[in-house]
Amino acid sequence: MINFWNSETATGAWRYGSPVYEAPNRDWRFDQFYLDPINSPPGIPSVYAFETVAFAHAY
Repeated sequence: MINFWNSETATGAWRYGSPVYEAPNRDWRFDQFYLDPINSPPGIPSVYAFETVAFAHAY
């Protein structure tokens, strides 16, 4: 991000903590429900892997 001009609203120094700003606690974890590809949300790209097993000449 590039700041092209000085803010007219936020002119004070950044302070973290109450009462200005305090980040909420979040419970981050992976839902095992999504291990099955059928349960994936729509629009999620699919990834496929191909493995070469053998080569054969075609005459």
